[in-house]
Amino acid sequence: MAHQQNASSSGQSSQKDDPRPMRISARKEKRTSSTSGTSHIMVLRRRSSNAVVVEPQTVAESPAPAGEVFGSAATPSLDGSSCRYALRRRRSLQQKDEEGCCASSLAATADDALMEPSKKRLKLDSPGEARNNGAARQSLGYWLPSSDGSCFVDTVPDEILLKVFSFLLEGDLGHCASVSNRFYRISNDVGVWKALYQSVFEYTTPLYHMVTAKFEFREPPRWKECPNAWKESFKQLRHGVHVRPRRNKLYEGQKGRNLVHFDRLETALRFLETRQDKEKLIFLHAGHFYPEPLVIDSAVQIVGAAPGPHVQRKIIIEQSTETTLSFVDGANGAYLGYCSVKFNPDKNSTVPHQLHYAIQVTENATPVIDHCSITSTSIVGAAVCVKKQTANPKMKHCSICDCENVGIYITDSAQ
Repeated sequence: MAHQQNASSSGQSSQKDDPRPMRISARKEKRTSSTSGTSHIMVLRRRSSNAVVVEPQTVAESPAPAGEVFGSAATPSLDGSSCRYALRRRRSLQQKDEEGCCASSLAATADDALMEPSKKRLKLDSPGEARNNGAARQSLGYWLPSSDGSCFVDTVPDEILLKVFSFLLEGDLGHCASVSNRFYRISNDVGVWKALYQSVFEYTTPLYHMVTAKFEFREPPRWKECPNAWKESFKQLRHGVHVRPRRNKLYEGQKGRNLVHFDRLETALRFLETRQDKEKLIFLHAGHFYPEPLVIDSAVQIVGAAPGPHVQRKIIIEQSTETTLSFVDGANGAYLGYCSVKFNPDKNSTVPHQLHYAIQVTENATPVIDHCSITSTSIVGAAVCVKKQTANPKMKHCSICDCENVGIYITDSAQ
């Protein structure tokens, strides 16, 4: 007994002097007891004298769920020692979706952190997208005929179709007229053709032209057996050449239109000399023109084109050095109408102008001069000169006034 007490007392004294062997023995005992059980979980504890021993749960007592996080990050403690690292089971992705919870950033593993959501997109021509688009269009009624067999265009109001047809050209309207009875009726609408006619010819009233060298403005009620006077007038004048400066985009370069345009009157006359199969007709639009001296030797028809009742006041052909316009041999059937012709020489010039006129008609020329204003400011010449025996012009509805000398001069047995 004394020996045992001494041993115990010596053991207690040595334990008081150095408590470290006791902690090691306690760990060994604890490790022995844990290994003897059914649990195989290893727990790492801090090496601290103040650490509280936590008994691990056995598998039998608390089984770990399949959705637990595999591991948690170890963080250093304040005294420099490493924290404990618990090993747990990793949560499956299927259970994540079912539970609707997100894994914590501290509980995420390196594999989860590196994974990114899929960014795959369907191509425009992929079968899946094509099926989706086709189903969507079928659900909206696209490509599917009406159950009663009617056309969807027939349900569109006439006002909308008239608005659409107002943007078409004369050639396009002709093609639309052959589509259906309704399109034929709308493409021949008076309002559509009136707007189209006035944009091309600028006339406020449709111009009637059935015979060569005959032009007359007629109100629509005066067009006999013609329900659309604007369309009929367009048809009669469609072969004319337009002289309208800086407006070539309106007449050329469009598929539904076949019209010829020039900026100068001389260029248009030279063009008509090469065209023998169609009528030689020139529409001279509103403006003040200073061309070279013009000589007409063929059946050319020059007609002024401008809006309003007094068309001839808005188209002026002027020359200051020589005769403005001359009709010579070969000008049989020529026509000049609805414009103003003026000879205005420089008063300070020393060149004599007794043989210069605004209009001159010579032998073998029988032009028609209609609805024209003719003026000459020359103090020695005349506004109109007709000479030679075979010269036979026809002048009607003309105004020859405001001349400095003589209005009409007829000589050399002219008629």
